[in-house]
Amino acid sequence: MFDLEIILLTENGFTRDKIGNKIPTYAKNALLARELQITRNEYYTAGQNNIELARAIIVHPFEYEGQKLIEIDNTTYSVTRTYKRNNEEIELYLTQRVGR
Repeated sequence: MFDLEIILLTENGFTRDKIGNKIPTYAKNALLARELQITRNEYYTAGQNNIELARAIIVHPFEYEGQKLIEIDNTTYSVTRTYKRNNEEIELYLTQRVGR
């Protein structure tokens, strides 16, 4: 069941802070996803490659356009990898992102 609310973040330019540093701005696109359990094998394989998987979700391919950042419950995640299950579903594997 698609009951997890997520926000896809798409970079759409930059603003500048008061000392002139570029800060990216994001367009937000809310949609529903389904959360998956990360299997023990996926978790340990990722750990061997110095990647700490935080979540795995499923979205519809027609809603996902290759965004690299996803926000769930006010926490930003980076998309580590994708896997197309079939024509109706794509799996996204996420790691927690520190800072923005």
